[in-house]
Parts: sequence; C-alpha cells; structure tokens
Amino acid sequence: MDMVFHPVVFYFAGYDPEDDHDRQLDTDYLHLHYETIIDRHFNEGDFLENLIKPAVVRDLMIPALRNVSRRDMESCLKKQIFYFRLIHSRLYYRIFKLLAKMGLADKRLVAGFYPNLAVETRELPPKLIYRDITTGSDMETTLDELMQDGINIAIKMIAAAHDYAAGKISKETCTTTIAGHNLDTGRVGKTRKDIRFSIRS
Repeated sequence: MDMVFHPVVFYFAGYDPEDDHDRQLDTDYLHLHYETIIDRHFNEGDFLENLIKPAVVRDLMIPALRNVSRRDMESCLKKQIFYFRLIHSRLYYRIFKLLAKMGLADKRLVAGFYPNLAVETRELPPKLIYRDITTGSDMETTLDELMQDGINIAIKMIAAAHDYAAGKISKETCTTTIAGHNLDTGRVGKTRKDIRFSIRS
C-alpha cells in the first residue's frame, strides 16, 4: 500500500528533498498526520487489536520462512498490537505530548496518535487533486480509489510470487509484476531524492 499512498502523502505534506532540517521536521509531522487520517478513514474502529489474537499464528498453515519461527511471528504481532493500542490511547497521547514538549520525545511522532486528530485541523480533501511527485503530471483520485488500486496491485504480486514459487513462470516474467517499485515514489528507479513536485511547488 505504501507505493500507492505515499506519492499522495508526500505531495500534500509538501516534501522537498532540498529542505533544511526544520522544514523536514514539519513535513515529516504532516506525513504521519495524513497517514493517521488515512488509517482512520478505512478502519472506523475495526482496529487490529480488536480483530486478531497473536496466538492465532500457532494454528495457521504458514509456510516455513528462513530463520523466522512461529514464536517470532507471534512476538512481532504482539508488538504491533501493543503499538496500535498506544496510538489510540488518550492517556499515552497526553504523556507522549508532555515528553515531546520537554524535549524527551520526538515531536513529529505526536501526529501518529489518534487523539491528535482532534487537535490538528489540517485534512486531506475528499477529492485528491495533485501532481505526480516525480513528473509533475496532473492527477486526481480519492482514498477509496487508491485503496482499490493497492488491493489490485497486491493481488497481482501475490499471484506472481505464488506462480514463480510453484515453477509456473520464470523469474523474468515474475519481475514484470514485482518490478521493485520504490515505496516512497511508487516508481521503479525513483527514490525520495527524485521528488520534485509537492503542494508547495
């Protein structure tokens, strides 16, 4: 999903690779704020911690992964759920915000807490009219359309990976679908350093 949503988020956050440190901090804050808005748009209360228990991986038919045990997977899921519980908590938000004001925590990360959405007034518009961050081409979409694009891409990639693992297609054929798109720009061979256009352009 990153390679679908990130180009839009970088645009509206006003990212510029030539920014000074202070400006980068502001765009990083906005980036996380907009990602939290996107998360809220799709989840509507159906958060990970309410949907799944870490122990479930013990009963799943998961193919063997190199150097990754079921215990590792369960531990990772527990940490992810703990993190989500933190960002939805008003208490932890207040504590973290206080620590940030004291210089003991990263101020940018305040934007990742759901309670901060009641404080931060900047929103993403329902109709996302923007420019491609590397080419400057005019673009128009919505969050729901981006999600559907991401789902379609993921399905194609999973199918290609499965067919390659099963020996049904060659590596060359597989890489036409899984081509190594950059997660920031959504393009092959283009990184964050290649971003040239944003809402500030």
